[in-house]
Amino acid sequence: MTADLIIKVNWKENVLIIPEDAIEEKNDQQIVKIFENEVIEEKEIKTGLLGSDDMIEVISGLEEGQQVILLDE
Repeated sequence: MTADLIIKVNWKENVLIIPEDAIEEKNDQQIVKIFENEVIEEKEIKTGLLGSDDMIEVISGLEEGQQVILLDE
């Protein structure tokens, strides 16, 4: 007999997430570029859990509704 299992090791609800590809490392800081007031700005963020879908939790530095720019690599 066999069985397929999904084991969740961490679970959070109602968190802010962004694509991991939007984050760049600069001087040991995690930076994202956002589009706000017709200007592109860099913001330092702190991240938390990384999901299996390449989305990462943002603990601080961004607010819901801010437009994050994805980096083209």
